[in-house]
Amino acid sequence: MVARGAHGRTGLCAPARAGGGPARAEILTLPVFKHGDLGLGVHLGMALPLGSYGFSSRAGRAPHFSLRLTRWAGSWVAWGGELGGELFLNHKSPSVAGQTAADATYQAQAMFAGLFGRLNLFETSSWSPYVLGGGGISRLSVKGSAPVPVCWPLSGACAPGVNGSSTAPYVSGGGGLEFFI
Repeated sequence: MVARGAHGRTGLCAPARAGGGPARAEILTLPVFKHGDLGLGVHLGMALPLGSYGFSSRAGRAPHFSLRLTRWAGSWVAWGGELGGELFLNHKSPSVAGQTAADATYQAQAMFAGLFGRLNLFETSSWSPYVLGGGGISRLSVKGSAPVPVCWPLSGACAPGVNGSSTAPYVSGGGGLEFFI
């Protein structure tokens, strides 16, 4: 390979490795979000409901999933939409408080669709903290059965079984760290 130096001299440069690649370190550049850039995210996690109206004790934990499409309005701000849900599978619990036999079965599904806004806190770095907030519509479906009448969470009904659903608006907020690999 022939190279011309700064003073106009020409010399031969030996390949640094097999294949003739450069001997210097490669310069890594971090992504910079530009207006119109699109992002697609798949989020997997665990839903850990808080102890409201007995739902957490009846439903337990659940896998969480969502699909998020993001459109960048600039390097700091983005907006987008999200679809997702949680699936609480046949969680067993005592039908009567204080009882040790787990004879009541409860399952629930939560599905949601919404819009959000996102704000990056640092513009370019190997990692970027961000905050986001949004809202949308959520649907919760529940099914439960027990050998004796039970007062079920959320429905307020006291019966041997419950089967129902409700749809309502939701508001969400959060934050996170995005790492570039």
